[in-house]
Amino acid sequence: LLTLTPVFMRLLRRRLGPAALLVSATLGAQLMTYPVLAWHFGNIPLLAPLTNLIAVPLVAALLPLGLLTIVFAVVAPPVAILLNIINVALMNGLLLVSAVAARLPFASLPLVIHSPWLLLLYLALLAAGARALSRWLDTREEGWAVPAGREPVMW
Repeated sequence: LLTLTPVFMRLLRRRLGPAALLVSATLGAQLMTYPVLAWHFGNIPLLAPLTNLIAVPLVAALLPLGLLTIVFAVVAPPVAILLNIINVALMNGLLLVSAVAARLPFASLPLVIHSPWLLLLYLALLAAGARALSRWLDTREEGWAVPAGREPVMW
């Protein structure tokens, strides 16, 4: 994720502006987790990058609000009940996004990986692809402070 997101950011920042971070992080996370999902569940969610564009902001609101609800449950239960109404609405929205995406055709690809060598090969090819894309972007782009994948070493 730390390697792929900066490369995608460089690729998308001019076209998407501030939304490039959300898209880049989503793509990086999905590409890294696809082999794990294929290994454990035998399925790859093809629409996950699109659904995550809606789901991630919902979860980003749901998490702190849920923690705040727990605090208010101890000190002011009526406030916690009101906050929990918002939590339930956010959670229902998250479940709706998931249910709608799952019903779409080609939402997922059945793929089973049994060999750890295939998993390692995928990750090696992904790293090589990210490195090649980063080098290509270096030749095309001026003014990017730190090339992706070549951040300064900290001692």
